[in-house]
Amino acid sequence: MHPMVRILALVAFILPAAGTMPAFAAPPTDACSLLTAAEVSSSLGSPVAKGTYDMPGFTKTCTWTIPTGGAVTLQLQTLDFFNAGKGALASSERTSASGVGDEAYYLVMGSLDVRKGSTAFKVSVYTSEFGMDQRKAIEKSIAQRVLAKL
Repeated sequence: MHPMVRILALVAFILPAAGTMPAFAAPPTDACSLLTAAEVSSSLGSPVAKGTYDMPGFTKTCTWTIPTGGAVTLQLQTLDFFNAGKGALASSERTSASGVGDEAYYLVMGSLDVRKGSTAFKVSVYTSEFGMDQRKAIEKSIAQRVLAKL
């Protein structure tokens, strides 16, 4: 068999197999790229300003300001940080959240922490306009929008 034919046969065999290998994407590093103001507004039920970084050059936290007061924040986390919150806090300080990512919990202090694969993030709604249950529903809606992009 001609050497070129052998190479082509090998390539034809290897390429399809390579396409079936799982892809391991790196966790995202830009929180503002995961949500638009329109998406946050839709979940919140009121308009928000365009997302901004809390500190210049630090892209793992993005905040959308609510004109009537308050804000929505998305913070990208490490798995260690997610697991620390899950394990270090008493059960009275956190409650499980079902139907969100691979694992999620609400913190009494006001956030929804979510893990999907090797990616973790926290969504927080800071406003006095909503009660606890409504805030949790909004955080869950926003988290589901983020998860759809991961």
